[in-house]
Amino acid sequence: MKITFYKSPSFNLGGALFGMISFFGSMSSSSAVVINAHPGQGFIPGGTFSGSVLVPIYSSISGPDVDFAGFAIAPDSLGSGLCNSYVDRWKTINGYFGYEVHPGVLLVIHDTTITGDVVSSDARGIAVNGSINSKGIMSGNVPPNVNGINCYSYLRSDSETRTDTVTQFSGSYGYYVSETASLTSDTGVQPTVIAFRRAKGQGPIFNTNYVRANSTSDRIIIKEPPMTCSVSVPPVDFGEVASTAVGNKVVVESTLGVNCTNTSNNSIPITYSMTPKTQAGDQTSIPMISKAGGTVGDIRGFLGANASADAGCVAKTSSVRIDGSQTPLRTVPSNNSAPWTSPLVWVLCPKATAKPGVASAAATFELNW
Repeated sequence: MKITFYKSPSFNLGGALFGMISFFGSMSSSSAVVINAHPGQGFIPGGTFSGSVLVPIYSSISGPDVDFAGFAIAPDSLGSGLCNSYVDRWKTINGYFGYEVHPGVLLVIHDTTITGDVVSSDARGIAVNGSINSKGIMSGNVPPNVNGINCYSYLRSDSETRTDTVTQFSGSYGYYVSETASLTSDTGVQPTVIAFRRAKGQGPIFNTNYVRANSTSDRIIIKEPPMTCSVSVPPVDFGEVASTAVGNKVVVESTLGVNCTNTSNNSIPITYSMTPKTQAGDQTSIPMISKAGGTVGDIRGFLGANASADAGCVAKTSSVRIDGSQTPLRTVPSNNSAPWTSPLVWVLCPKATAKPGVASAAATFELNW
């Protein structure tokens, strides 16, 4: 009977640290709050918006305005040049499309609908029904993208509109903080306000010519997280287990390695948790499932100085809890880089009913601080 249990090396994903023990290992920091972030934080929701922009009948649309007779998505502060000013700030980073409001930080308009009508190619009205998905990508029945970036129009020559057209914009925005995001001061920066705009348009309550996506009160603060950690857990393989092992334990000795750097003036406690990804067991075990069907045995973990002595098929004080609950691990002193290792022993307790063949189990190992 061959029973295999693997661990994978640690890796970074979007600012959260994952270490996989075949049973996955993930570590996450709880430092991020909306608009307060660190490089690599990922997507942070901002808020919602809605509004309509009217272009009245007999509006004279000429010159550069023709390029956004449908609509443009541009800074609300621009008086002209919506389709050629700052267009290089529209970027795609890690699949998110948006306006770079700070180096490495995108304003992303998402989950948005565009309905109503716009100026047609003959200066009349034509219906629109478009959407912007969760990554900021527009699709649907919208005017042609005339500059390939942020301006949409059916109209291609100077004209006077022959009817009222009203376009509704409703959706959400957020900020994507990439790994290359530049740090800010403690007070942060105010991001550029981006709006849906229409040539000769009259916006909310007719006091503006746009519908703002993000808020004028938003601020973005990018700081290094007060503590970063890495984890190392060697691969685990119980190897080929003979049927004579039933009733005995199969032991694999390993080491948990953690390296944390705390740059704050406070000590920071670390806890760990393990959560089953396959079938759950009790508080301190996870069943190993055979590809042939059924459970071949239970896996237990033991951590710390007494791990080797305690390792067995019953729970001990050094047992690793595998029920998702958090267990204290260590406290990292202030302004300190503290690498350490701790004995980690895995035990497979085979069952008499185990069927021959490959078996596996998976759980997420997470560090929390």
